[in-house]
Amino acid sequence: MLLKAIIKLLYLLNQGDTQSRGGMRRSWIDRKIHLYNVTMGLYMLDWWERYLFNILMIVLLWFIFYNGSRSASEFYNSHLPHLKSRFFKAIMGNIPC
Repeated sequence: MLLKAIIKLLYLLNQGDTQSRGGMRRSWIDRKIHLYNVTMGLYMLDWWERYLFNILMIVLLWFIFYNGSRSASEFYNSHLPHLKSRFFKAIMGNIPC
């Protein structure tokens, strides 16, 4: 529901950007949605199957970004302070490069 509202808002914002092809005018958002549907094969699914697939994609992307941010935070907390101190000591001349 929220995704549909966001897509509709983006569609309304991009109505001026249209492309005429075959007598049909489509906005940039419409072209991207069509490309997504054709690339993922969603054009042949029913509406409820399409919603289910999109929900699974959103959950998968959330999982990837959430764990990626946790991993980046852990890397920063464990490795970067040591590397920063070594870098600054090398600049100041305490450690030979």
